[in-house]
Amino acid sequence: MNPLSIHSHWIFLTSNISLISVIYGYKYNTHSTRLWLFPLCTYVNSANYWRKPELGWRRNLDILVTCSALICQNIVVYNTIKPVYPYCALITMSAAMYPIGYFFYWKQWYKMSTLSHMLLHILGNLAHISLYSTFFKS
Repeated sequence: MNPLSIHSHWIFLTSNISLISVIYGYKYNTHSTRLWLFPLCTYVNSANYWRKPELGWRRNLDILVTCSALICQNIVVYNTIKPVYPYCALITMSAAMYPIGYFFYWKQWYKMSTLSHMLLHILGNLAHISLYSTFFKS
């Protein structure tokens, strides 16, 4: 049994926070950018994996989609002229939680690993909301 599956329900619950940033981004999108699509794709794959975490194609797809969405969204953000410093700070902290969580997992500190991944979801979605607020103000 995967040790993280013991705590996976908490990670699954925090992955649902993505729906808040997706709805916020969709509702207040006044520009041609559709940035809310990135967290939507990430949410679908994250929820699919964390409902029953096992090594395999669902995990690989979750990682691939998340990394691709992060890269694409950051390219869009980088090419804008608006300052998005809060987004950059929050997304960096969010991304830092991934290797920190792996460190805790290797040390077999599963509760800390779970907490790190939950913080990854929370900080990532705060970053999205911050980004959308910057984009949609004008």
